Amino acid sequence: MKKTLLMLFVLAGIILNVSAQTVIFTNDLEIWSGNVPSGFVGAKTNIEADSIVHYTLASHGGTSSVQLINTEATHKRFTTQPMAVVNAEIYTISFWVRGHGNIRTNIFDGRATGSGYGTYNPYISINSANWSQQTQTVTCTNTLATGEFILSVQSTFADLAHLQVDDVSITSGSTLPPTLLITSPVNAGTVYSSNVSIVFNVANFIVGNPGTGIDGHVHYTVDGGAALMQYNTNPIALTAMSAGSHTVVLSLVDNAHLPISPAVSSTVTFTVDLTPPPITTVYQIEYTTDVSGNSPFMDSTVNTAGIVTASYLSGYFLQSGTGPWSGIYVYDNLHPTAVGDSIILTGLVKEYYNLTELSGITNFSVVSSGNPLPAVSVVDCHAVNTEQYEGVLVKVLNAQCVSTSAGIGMWKIEDSGDTCKVHNLLFSYTPVLNNYYNVTGPVYYSFNQPRIEPRTAADVQLVTGIPTINGNEAPVAFPNPVSSSLFFDNLSGIREIQITGLDGKLVRSILTNGQSSVSIDVTALATGNYFIQYLNIDGASNTQQLIKK
Repeated sequence: MKKTLLMLFVLAGIILNVSAQTVIFTNDLEIWSGNVPSGFVGAKTNIEADSIVHYTLASHGGTSSVQLINTEATHKRFTTQPMAVVNAEIYTISFWVRGHGNIRTNIFDGRATGSGYGTYNPYISINSANWSQQTQTVTCTNTLATGEFILSVQSTFADLAHLQVDDVSITSGSTLPPTLLITSPVNAGTVYSSNVSIVFNVANFIVGNPGTGIDGHVHYTVDGGAALMQYNTNPIALTAMSAGSHTVVLSLVDNAHLPISPAVSSTVTFTVDLTPPPITTVYQIEYTTDVSGNSPFMDSTVNTAGIVTASYLSGYFLQSGTGPWSGIYVYDNLHPTAVGDSIILTGLVKEYYNLTELSGITNFSVVSSGNPLPAVSVVDCHAVNTEQYEGVLVKVLNAQCVSTSAGIGMWKIEDSGDTCKVHNLLFSYTPVLNNYYNVTGPVYYSFNQPRIEPRTAADVQLVTGIPTINGNEAPVAFPNPVSSSLFFDNLSGIREIQITGLDGKLVRSILTNGQSSVSIDVTALATGNYFIQYLNIDGASNTQQLIKK
């Protein structure tokens, strides 16, 4: 009888809990008008119309879903039609999703800050053909009759048809309990540094300094010591940790520093080992003679270390040393990194559609920050397309833009008779057809195509000295690659030609004596890459690349 009464009380509690929530929006993505699903594409939508696709190859329920495509690192918004939202109301956005990319939620309520937008929730990284239900909450801070709810997407990949979303619902008066979870270090893991970053996630609870819309903040203790306060969800930096076992406890508290009820906390215990583990170098991981390009450590767990040369939300590029086989991509959205960080980590070597990468990262430690980067490898377009420069920080000089749109955010450059592509994973640049550029960035491999990934505006330099001299065409060298006789043409205004190695040392010097065309024998020149520098009569110079076969 007692069990029966208890169950009745529990059921009553569930019924009361459900009745406290009000469904304000529900959409199964079954009704479309062209490429616009009913109830969506509000005024705050900025994802391109052709990136919103009526998808009928997979659905969570019914016969269709919406496919959202945005391969860029910059996010795009897919929003609901305008609806009334109420100040101080907490809304729960729930949806089903599959595919490959990042997705998060937000609200537009016309608030005085942030151009009327709320604070975006953390990205949820999706990489699965299976449907999963995701839930995030947003808090309204301004009553508005034309509010919009936002699905924000970025970094989608075609391997799993980008992202597909289905069965979206939004409720007000959410009673979902607050959650707190430490994601790094892993429990019972080992950190090989005295500096430890405690990475954690908070849901259904607004963390911040006391104020409107703030639920409270985080208290944390280290090894049972005094409680310390954290007013944001950034990683907690612990320094000068001694060797041995340590326990960190995080708890949610209200604005009066009192534990919320019921209590919500998360605990991690880890070991600090100040003796670095045996390291498998990046070179050892990447170097291969396998025609497929597969790493000899494929599907093995390794400890490795290096300098971060580029970073974004879903991962970073790690390099140790310089030159071929010295760089690798790390798929890791749990450990924030900055360019110049020296890190040590444990990861699984995977061949992700022929890209050698590290994933499943554990034992992550930042040894130091602000370090100088490895020397950039100056290469030509042909080298960019080879396995040995995958993940390596490279620079291509004086390459001509031969296509401004080479697919999925890429453009194409050409030098020395070969082409390579430039992408916008980390930085988006709009090139001009036929202009010449110096392009720097790590080499990434995706969609079966290598590409350079510039990191900032400084990585794409317009070369202004190449096209003409006194109205004449730019000088050329051919054939390129060359084995014996090398011919130079269009030399009007050129007084000297210099051939240098990649180390900058002069190999040959040719005086033109006013001739518009000259030829030389380079049979004795060692096989490899060189630079040709044309010096004109005004002292200006122009450089091209040369490959000796």
